[in-house]
Amino acid sequence: MPSQQRINDLKNYVEQWESALVQITEQRETLLDIQNKYFILTDKASNDWLQQKIQAADMAVLSHQKNLTIMETLLWRAQSGENV
Repeated sequence: MPSQQRINDLKNYVEQWESALVQITEQRETLLDIQNKYFILTDKASNDWLQQKIQAADMAVLSHQKNLTIMETLLWRAQSGENV
């Protein structure tokens, strides 16, 4: 059975990953807004750069979602009494 400290630590990790996911999602949305509203590009290099930034943000969101899911799973297992 995990200690209460371990459960508290896992709760903190989940909160941190949730916060990080919100931040990176907001950054991604900002890039998409720039692309859709403000950034009319005739310069291919600038357009390619923006697309790379959007793809990097997409990958970061997916990575953060995966890490959050892992932390949530560990927390649920710990709260169920499993020693994780």
